[in-house]
Amino acid sequence: MVSGSVLAWLLGSWFAAVAALIAYRILTGQISLGGVLARGGEPDAPAESRKFSPERAQLLLVTLAGLASYVATALSQQRMPELDSSVLALFALSHAVYLGGKIARR
Repeated sequence: MVSGSVLAWLLGSWFAAVAALIAYRILTGQISLGGVLARGGEPDAPAESRKFSPERAQLLLVTLAGLASYVATALSQQRMPELDSSVLALFALSHAVYLGGKIARR
């Protein structure tokens, strides 16, 4: 039987390896982030046809901030905490702003 600390170490190592692989592929250009904050145009279209999307930017920032907050809490408590309802409400509001922007442009 595998103890909890060994399992936690294995899972942490697995997630770190996946994160390192994704970071490597982003840095080498195998994963393109060219259109992450842009709207309009095809992904391989020239940059002039795509425009900055503030809705995508706020969605990305809220998601990353929520993730950072959750990881910091988990590391300080040495366990996986429950997700606070205010964080869920913030995520819902952020997604509503994103979808509202997409609907308003149609």
